[in-house]
Amino acid sequence: MTIARRIGYALLALLWLVVMLTPCLAMALAARGELSWQRGPHTADRVWLVMERNQRGLGYSAERIVSDQRPADGPVCARTSVRYFLWAGSTAGQNTEYCECYTADGGLTGNCP
Repeated sequence: MTIARRIGYALLALLWLVVMLTPCLAMALAARGELSWQRGPHTADRVWLVMERNQRGLGYSAERIVSDQRPADGPVCARTSVRYFLWAGSTAGQNTEYCECYTADGGLTGNCP
C-alpha cells in the first residue's frame, strides 16, 4: 500500500469521525444550552444557543491572554471576543471584543492599556 493511499484512508476516517460527532455535539448543546471548556486561567472557549424572541443561532466567546506580567507582580490582561452566528435575525453591531486586566489576587484593575 502506498503512502498516498494511507494518507487518503486516514483523511477519510477523520472526515467520517467529524460527520459522526457533529450530531452528538448538537444534541449535547441542545440538552445543556451551552458547551464550555477552559484550558487554563483566562484561556477559555464557550458556545451557547441564542434563543431570543427575534434571534436564533449560536454564540461563541473566546478569552485569551494578551499580556502577562505576573513574574513582575503586574496584571494579567485578557481579551474576550464574542461572535454570533444567527440563522434568524441580525448580528448587526452585536459582535464585540473587550479587554480586562486582573491583579494577582484576581481583582479587576480595569481595561487594557
